[in-house]
Amino acid sequence: MKYLIHASLIALSLSLTAASHAGLDLEVPSINIPDLGNPANNTLSSTQESLLGTKLIRELRGNDPIVEDPELSGWLRALGNRLATHAPVAAIITF
Repeated sequence: MKYLIHASLIALSLSLTAASHAGLDLEVPSINIPDLGNPANNTLSSTQESLLGTKLIRELRGNDPIVEDPELSGWLRALGNRLATHAPVAAIITF
């Protein structure tokens, strides 16, 4: 009996709360986020992208020391391969 009274009071208070908020006009705040662009608007072809990647790798290897850790390299290669399986275009991707 006690449970029924508590349940009834909770249901009544929820319905009154919902009814009092039904007339409110709540505005959603505008959120200013940067436009990251659309992948369909790529400015590089896949060949140009590949050439740019090769050029950047050569520059990196020529300037700064590179960590040669087999375990880290294996982990990064596995992560890259997992990501590449979801690429929209089948391409040869090297990690």
